[in-house]
Amino acid sequence: MEITPEHLYRLKHAASVVSPFGPMAFAARASGRLTLLVPTKGEGAVVIDGINYRLGQIEALVLPAGVSWRLERSEENRALACAVLEFDSYAELGDGRLVLRAPATGVSRIALPPAAASLAQAAIEGWSGDALGRMEANVRFQACILAVLRASAEAEAGAPGSLVASVSPGREREEASLQTDGREAIRAAIAYIKANLARPLTREALARQAGMSVAHFSRLFKQETGRAPMEYLNDARIGQAAELLQRPGRTIRETAHEVGFQDEFYFSRKFKSVKGVSPVGFAKSLRRSTARIASVAYPYTDHLLALGIRPHAALVPYALPPAPEWEGVIGVGRLQPDLDRLVGAQPELIIGFQSEDYEEPDKAAFFSRIAQTCTVGFGGEWREHLMTIARAVGRMEEAERWLAKYEALASGARRSLRDRIGEETVAVAQLEDGKFRLFGDRNLGTVLYRDLGLTKPKELANVSHSALLSPERLAACDIDHLLLFSSDDARVRATLLRAPGTRSALAALKAARTDRVYDLGGSQAYACYSSLSHERFLRRMAVGLMSRSSMR
Repeated sequence: MEITPEHLYRLKHAASVVSPFGPMAFAARASGRLTLLVPTKGEGAVVIDGINYRLGQIEALVLPAGVSWRLERSEENRALACAVLEFDSYAELGDGRLVLRAPATGVSRIALPPAAASLAQAAIEGWSGDALGRMEANVRFQACILAVLRASAEAEAGAPGSLVASVSPGREREEASLQTDGREAIRAAIAYIKANLARPLTREALARQAGMSVAHFSRLFKQETGRAPMEYLNDARIGQAAELLQRPGRTIRETAHEVGFQDEFYFSRKFKSVKGVSPVGFAKSLRRSTARIASVAYPYTDHLLALGIRPHAALVPYALPPAPEWEGVIGVGRLQPDLDRLVGAQPELIIGFQSEDYEEPDKAAFFSRIAQTCTVGFGGEWREHLMTIARAVGRMEEAERWLAKYEALASGARRSLRDRIGEETVAVAQLEDGKFRLFGDRNLGTVLYRDLGLTKPKELANVSHSALLSPERLAACDIDHLLLFSSDDARVRATLLRAPGTRSALAALKAARTDRVYDLGGSQAYACYSSLSHERFLRRMAVGLMSRSSMR
């Protein structure tokens, strides 16, 4: 549902809701009218007909009539409060008559100006009063819609002097299209790939299917999935082959043919390049470890995937990009494990944190009553976590191979970066609610300072995990290169980077004055303290620093 100045809107109901403490405690809601969800405090997710939409303070959602939705908290357990404004949309005919617009079918994200939240709250307060109060509520609602329309117009035009000037207005519109028609076309292409793995598929054929040029299709596909189309196709074929090899009596030849490889020897080479082991070796390893494994910790799911094991059940992250390795995984919660779902998955082995590392330790203590458990404390180094899990599932050789590949990748990047930037300081920051979270020795920082040996700014000398800095404190830091993450959503990212505090803080940085601030987009793919997250980040940031492609 698109909000445009060509139509008229009338408020029909206004209320406020807050996300519950537990992710499953809030009953789903539905409305027979259009609904505008305006976040007024915190962040979290809106689950709409089973699909998760992350929501913070810089965007709102427009829901079509009849959809079922509920709120969930953020991973940091911060509550999300929303103004819920139910309304009708009218079109004006040529003779001046107003008619209800046809029902919309999709969920829309819209940029949220600072004034919108207070106007939405004022509409709620007026709605609970008398007839005059409801009239005032409608006036406040109209003002809220007007503020949204103006913000959208400014975002479309591009703000002068914006720090995202490295992205042209045309490129911004192209990125934004990924959130609407482009995203749907890419998802349709993904579905087509999965349904036709045995057929000869080319990038050109997929682009034609999506109705795009090859270059545009490839760019949008990689933005959506993190992989090039042919890389995704190859991974999907190998993932399906791994599934088939788990069945008794399967031969390498028939497996290769069923997933689109006519040459079994070429298939074996591609399989080994992805899985780190030949198809024969993979089939043998399955005989050593056939347990139904449930992962109740995001990082440990990554470790299992690095070892070539798709978990039987797992916590499923928000905004999960489509990936073959997640197909068929039973979801047992989002932020915290849901015991009922976990029991229903009937795992033979549960891998997770120590009970005290969970929000509800008493529930975590029940894991051992459900199945055998492998407990890996959140403290310690990620390589130790990987090896502990590998020992539990009989994949030590696979773990050693994976780590050898990672160390070789890090060693090559370390030499190249040392030649390029020497002792210049490097920092990585996540933009959060107008502040900057800089990472120290853990998570993203461990890749920079331990694996690549880059120089840490003196301001982070005593930061073990991360530090949240105001724009003023960031501007005072001595940083030669800043790697900046914000949002996976192009429109949200543009709004964040245009905020006055963000612009002034980045403009004052030494890194900005020397054109060395690198906008790396969203951090969803790099957020875990885990093997695969660190490998992805290592590849991504090394390319950014080596290319000198800044936000200019």
